Amino acid sequence: MLLQACRDIAALNAQSERILPVAVNISSLQFCREGFLNEVKHALHISGLQAEQLELEVTESVLLDGTGPIIALMETLTSMGVRIALDDFGTGFSSLSYLCDLPTHKVKLDRRFVQEAQKNRRMAAIVQGVITMAHHMDMIVVAEGIETAEQQQDLSRRHCDLLQGYLFARPMPLHELQQLPDLLMSAPLHLS
Repeated sequence: MLLQACRDIAALNAQSERILPVAVNISSLQFCREGFLNEVKHALHISGLQAEQLELEVTESVLLDGTGPIIALMETLTSMGVRIALDDFGTGFSSLSYLCDLPTHKVKLDRRFVQEAQKNRRMAAIVQGVITMAHHMDMIVVAEGIETAEQQQDLSRRHCDLLQGYLFARPMPLHELQQLPDLLMSAPLHLS
């Protein structure tokens, strides 16, 4: 999947005026597997995609097998130019100390927080707290699961950097995505 995502975005970039990044979900098992770094290097080399155009999304569960080797791998990837995003933040093995230690540039708020923030003031406080904290750490915040205009307005008002969800587009095959030039000009691609 990683190689295919790199090939697809490289092909789209060859046809586009705008260079687009791609985000790929990586399971904790795949991320921790021996040889994963070589798989990333191979995918970049074969596809011709620049490392800076690749973002790997990992969940907090990657930390369950020990933080030392995981942080070292993340640091190696980021030194190559690959970006690392922490996906579904706040739903798993959350520890704020890890947020300081991990070389990530982006936090993705899980859709549960987004969907409950408008009706639950405690959840809204968590959403605002994560956004504020991440911004103070020079991180980008993505809200997942935006399905209504009200959610979009609420997260925009909270200064969330990026919004993702069915309100904007549903998952689709590559050939359908290629038919959406306006979407390609305004949004990063996310392949998982």
